[in-house]
Amino acid sequence: MGKSDINLSLKIGEGRTKRVMRTVLSKRNMARYMKVLASDIRIRTRLGYNALKSGGKRTKLKPLKPSTKKGREYLKRRGGLSGLTKPARSNLTRTEQMLNALRGLGKGTGKGVVEVKASGRSDSKETNAAVAGYAEDHGRPFLNLTSKEVKELKQNIKKDIVKQFKK
Repeated sequence: MGKSDINLSLKIGEGRTKRVMRTVLSKRNMARYMKVLASDIRIRTRLGYNALKSGGKRTKLKPLKPSTKKGREYLKRRGGLSGLTKPARSNLTRTEQMLNALRGLGKGTGKGVVEVKASGRSDSKETNAAVAGYAEDHGRPFLNLTSKEVKELKQNIKKDIVKQFKK
């Protein structure tokens, strides 16, 4: 739990095409693409949306239970609630720690991952990755990519391929 793997399995071709594709889909460039995706996921989630399946539509996060809202109101009074959320808002941003732990990594040619770092939290003994797994297990999957995010990734890669061929 707590990660979204990206594997661009392409027939790379030969000659110049092969060199261009290896350059565009290099580990370094994949890391750049994954960082953009991590940022997009962070923003989408803070706005209160998710994707129930990879490549699916953007949907609202499941509403909070009344007991959760009550606990968040208590946290707000004590100063423990993030400024990016409200007690009744479902956006996985109670303290900001989990979404701030999102990172995008290049894993090799055409491979990358967006994951929640397994770093500790100042408000509990759980790690950020464990909290992300809990959120996903309880109907709030947020690491899936929407169809729009997949389209943007394809457009960025296509743009870089065209740039490489123009060199």
